[in-house]
Formats: sequence, structure tokens, C-alpha cells
Amino acid sequence: MKDSKKAHIAVCVGTHNRPDSLANTLQSLIKLEVPNDTDISVIVIDNNRVETSEQVVDRFKNESKRQLYCIHESEGGIVHMRNRALTEASRIGATHLAFIDDDEIASTDWIKELYDALILYEAQVVQGTTERVLPEGTPNWLVKSNILQLKRHSTGQIRTSAGTRNVLFDLRFINQHNLRFNPVFNFMGSSDSFFFHQAYLKGAKIIWVDEARVKEILPQNRVDVGWIIQRSFRMGVTDFEMKKQLGAYFSILNSLLMYILYLFLFSILSMLTLPFNRGISLKLFLQMAKAAGFLYKMAGFTYLEYKTIE
Repeated sequence: MKDSKKAHIAVCVGTHNRPDSLANTLQSLIKLEVPNDTDISVIVIDNNRVETSEQVVDRFKNESKRQLYCIHESEGGIVHMRNRALTEASRIGATHLAFIDDDEIASTDWIKELYDALILYEAQVVQGTTERVLPEGTPNWLVKSNILQLKRHSTGQIRTSAGTRNVLFDLRFINQHNLRFNPVFNFMGSSDSFFFHQAYLKGAKIIWVDEARVKEILPQNRVDVGWIIQRSFRMGVTDFEMKKQLGAYFSILNSLLMYILYLFLFSILSMLTLPFNRGISLKLFLQMAKAAGFLYKMAGFTYLEYKTIE
């Protein structure tokens, strides 16, 4: 039985048909340093029509000193997985919930860094740094451009949103405000950005923690320029949808004018810079792709990046 005076951190890994990478993630989680006065449990949410991850989780139950749960969520889509994590973490009495992706490897002090920062800054949400490990053969110009790496910030910087790839939050705050991941974004993406921005609007303090690091093993298909452009287009689609869901119509108008400017200006600059610096040219083109996604969604169309996942 968990000590009611202790914080209880549930670490959630959502997974879909990736047993090998899930095993690598769990291997890192059973080695986590435990923060003082806390208990840790690990919850794997198998988001699939049929259960596929139980055997992987069972392999680690004997090795782990902490409780491991494997939950089957048959309703397809990342929103259902994330909301099931909220439900299951609450059910086992967790006070805090962390998310990590099933293609990420946590450093041994990952949770400790997040939790210590959450206490130090009196925050409700803390977001860590994700370092991408690129596959061999990634073009040198693409590596140098830094396009494939995610943004990072200084520790203590206040943010207005977060993502579930490396995050810890106060589950009691979330339940108090009855916050859940919005099904509108189930196959569209960005449900986590919208969720944490809603928490921010409810008064949550969101802090960046650069020392809390995980490594994401990037597959070969994600160093493809076509995939990178597609992802930027999707970000434009979800940018419009998030503003629409919030009723931020003045912000939509501002973004519309900005993105129209981007399309005209950056199309010229992208072509001019291409012969000299492919990295800069691609960065400009990605802004155009995001602008196009925003306008595409505003025109009444949609783009469901994750709909093809079976």
C-alpha cells in the first residue's frame, strides 16, 4: 500500500505496435532514480485493437522494484490513450503523472530532475528536453541545419504549453479542473499542446527543465524532407484548430495576415537561398508549409496525420 503522505508519480508510456522500442524505454524506466519521499509506478497503455504489449511488460516486472501496469485501450487514437492514462493514474492514487514516448530513453535522473524542479518552482507542469538521436546516413547539411532537433530553453523559463514527450504534472490540479485531452485532435495531432495550454489558462505554472533529458531514437523515415514538410503543414492545421477551439478569432485574423505574408515573402527567399544554403532554404519553406496548413484548415478542409495508423 502506498504511503498517503508521499507523492506518488505514475510514469505513462503510450505504445502502438512498437515492442522493441517499448522494451528499450522500459529498460531505462526501471533504472530511474526515485526522488525523496516519492513512490513511482509505470503504466503502459497499449493502444491497439488487440493487446500486443503485455508480454513485453511482463519481462520487466521481475526486474523492476516498482509496480508495472499494462492497460489495453482498444479505442484507437492518441487522445484515448492519454485520457486512459489520466484515468488509470487517478485510479491507483497517483498524485503526479509523467509521460514519455515509447521511442524515448530516459536518463537515470530524469524524473528526479523534473520533480525537484516542480517543487522548487512551485509549478504544476514541468517540461524537459528531448535530444534526438539521428540515424546513420542522415545528410550532413540536414544535421547542420538543426531542423531535426527540438527546441530547448533555459531551466526555469515559464512556458504557455507543453508536450507529452517529456513532461511531469500535478494530476490533482488536472482533476480539480476536470481537464481532459480533446478528441477533436485525436488523429489531427497537438492534443497535448492544447491540453497543457488549457491548464495554463486555468492557472497552471509551466516550467522548462533543461536538465531533465530523454533521448528520442529517430527512425529513418523521419529524416526525409517530405516527412519534415508534412509535419510543418500539420502544425499549421492544428494551429488554426487550437485557436478555433479557444474562440481566439482575433488571433486567427492576425495569424491569417502573417501567414499570407509568409507565403509570398518566404517563397522568394527560399528559392534565392537554395543554391547557397539548403538548410536555410528548407527552414523558410517549412514556414510556408505551416502557413499553407493554416489556410487549408481555415478553408474547411482537414488533415489527419495519424488516421493511417492501424
